[in-house]
Amino acid sequence: MKKYFIALIVFAAAGVSFAAVLQERNIINANNNDFSLQNNGQKLDFEIPTGVMGADVALRVSFNPLVSSYNMEKSVLAESLNGLSWDKKYFADQIYELSVFDGSGYVSGRFNTEYKLNIHYNDADNDGIVDGSDPVIFEENLHAYYLNSANQWVLLPRQTKYPAENYISVLVEQPCCAALIGQVGYSDSPYSVRIYPNPVKLSGSGSQSSSKVTIASLPLNAKIRIYTVSGDLVRELAETDTDGIVEWNLKNSSGKDVASGVYIVLVKSGGKTKTYKIAVETVSYTHLTLPTKRIV
Repeated sequence: MKKYFIALIVFAAAGVSFAAVLQERNIINANNNDFSLQNNGQKLDFEIPTGVMGADVALRVSFNPLVSSYNMEKSVLAESLNGLSWDKKYFADQIYELSVFDGSGYVSGRFNTEYKLNIHYNDADNDGIVDGSDPVIFEENLHAYYLNSANQWVLLPRQTKYPAENYISVLVEQPCCAALIGQVGYSDSPYSVRIYPNPVKLSGSGSQSSSKVTIASLPLNAKIRIYTVSGDLVRELAETDTDGIVEWNLKNSSGKDVASGVYIVLVKSGGKTKTYKIAVETVSYTHLTLPTKRIV
C-alpha cells in the first residue's frame, strides 16, 4: 500500500490559549471528505476528494505543535520561525499540525491528487485588520506560505483570498508545512495608506471616538504633513521605526487640540506624493449654571 503523509502547519490570528488540543478524523478513501475542525476560534475547512489518500487513514490534528506534536520536530519549527525576516509576522497561538496514520502507524508520501484547505483568521469587527496583530497586519498583507526542504518559508503558488468571510483558500498537492504570515504594515508607495478611525471624534463615546488617528501601511521613511483645508500647516510627522505606522494625537505643532473640521494629509515618499482626508469632530461640553432661589 502506498503511504501518505500530511504535515501542515498554519498560522492565523491571535487570541487562542496554548492548551494542547488533539483531534482525529477518519478519512474514507472511497468517499468525498468535506469537514471542518475548530478549537477556540481556530478553524480549518477540508475538502478532500475521493482517492486522495489511496487508502482509509486517520487524520490527526494538533492545534499546538509547538507544545504537543505528532511528528513535527519542535526545534525545527522554532528555528524556521526565528529565521523569518523582520518584516514578516506569524501568530504563534494558531498553529496546526496535520498528520496521517494507518494501521501500521505514521505514514508518509505524496498525494494522488490535490485537496482544498480553507484557513480562517480573525477579524471580528471587519475593519480589514487581523485581530490582535501588533504591529498592524492588514488582510491584504496576509499570504499563505509553505516550509521547504531548506527550512525556509516560501509563498504557496496557488491561493485565493476571501476577505468578507475571513479566510484564505489553498490547494495542497503534496506534504508540506504551510502558514498564513503577515507582512508588516508598510507599503512600497504612498498610494495604499490606511487611516483609522476616520471620521474621528476627539472625545465622547462610540466606536469612532479616539484621542488619536493611526496612519498605517506607510512606505518606509515616509514624510507626513497635515494641513487645514485652507492650506495652513498643522503638524509634521514621519515614519521612522520601519513598522509603517504613525499616530497623530490630534494636536497641532504647538501641542493644542485641533478644531473640528476636515484635514488634508499629505504623504510623501521616494518622489511620490498622495493626499488623504481626515474628518475630526471635537465634542465640547456646556456647563449650565442653574439659578438659585434666594432665601428671605
